[in-house]
Amino acid sequence: MKKTSFLTLILIILLISSISVSAFSNDDYAVEVVLNKPGVDCNFYNLDKLDNIKIENNKYIAPSQYNQELAAIFYLESGLTCGKSQGLIVRLQLPTKISETNVPYVKFISNLNKDMNTSQENFKTGWDILCSNQQCTLKKERTSLDINQISKSKYEVTLESSTGLLSPSAGLKCFSKYGNILCLSSSLEKEMNDALENIVAPFKEFLTSYNIIIIGTKTENTIIPAISLQPDWREAMRQELVNLQRKGVAPLENKDIEEIVALTQQGKAGRNLRIVYDSDINSYIYYYKTSLPILSQELNSAPFVFPITGSAVNPVSNPYYLVPIIITSVLFVVFFFLIVLAKLLTRERKRKLKPTTSLLSQGQFNFVVIFIQFLTIIINIKLYFPHIS
Repeated sequence: MKKTSFLTLILIILLISSISVSAFSNDDYAVEVVLNKPGVDCNFYNLDKLDNIKIENNKYIAPSQYNQELAAIFYLESGLTCGKSQGLIVRLQLPTKISETNVPYVKFISNLNKDMNTSQENFKTGWDILCSNQQCTLKKERTSLDINQISKSKYEVTLESSTGLLSPSAGLKCFSKYGNILCLSSSLEKEMNDALENIVAPFKEFLTSYNIIIIGTKTENTIIPAISLQPDWREAMRQELVNLQRKGVAPLENKDIEEIVALTQQGKAGRNLRIVYDSDINSYIYYYKTSLPILSQELNSAPFVFPITGSAVNPVSNPYYLVPIIITSVLFVVFFFLIVLAKLLTRERKRKLKPTTSLLSQGQFNFVVIFIQFLTIIINIKLYFPHIS
């Protein structure tokens, strides 16, 4: 039993460590929606009609409608926990690269006599949160916060942020030790207040009484944009969804598009933060705010290179388009065989002068030919234009 507990503790420590090291991900420079609303039946195969589209790792990738440097990524995902169980993912992604970044950090001991409440309900704050054994790690965009309850009335707090810890400025809460000074931005302080309010207490309460351990800057490899483009993410999402609507990929209503656009903002991507349709409230919402989210700690930290080197989409290479081609070919062979058979039967009939011995009369043969031609037309219409009832 002790061995099992020890192994479990090791796994938890490794998971927490991996989260704190990988501070940023591609999700920080992307937006994403799952088209899983019941009744919105996406035609995945019509993605072949999009311009300059390629396939890589079972994902369709093309330049976005908004800007050729911004990637539009499409793929199907199953096993969804809200709305329909399967939906088309629409993701807009900036190209990214790995860069060394200086990240300011501060570590201190807070005298706070409150216990943790690590209920999953308290994690619906927009932060990636992992708690275990009186320790919580919170991550959001370029900030990482680790709080560890080391006794009944003391917490060890480590805050790292390349955007929220600033040089000294009037009106900000500042940390100082041995001449090193870092100040907390007002926006980050508010976000941490909200994130920690139900888990322990608002962050400002950690600052009521504390002792600085260290203030410094560390260098780490981080994901950053590879280009200088700063998209209007809402407009980019609107243009992409309208194009999918026009191309027959996603039969979205205009109100659906505008509802998704209203929620679109940089960083709302990845399993936890992406936009989904929740049937419980009949509305689009961020996944972490749904009634029973299954939150993930996985970070998409590999650089995204664009344009990609994947294969260009060829309609013939898509198995869907092979179906009508094969059926048409088979029917053509049958039609050719009937012509040959009819000629042989006619020749045999003339030689024996016994017309009644023919397997097919001329009228029957004409009917069969017309029926096969009609069947060929119907099958091809249904396969090439499945939306026609």
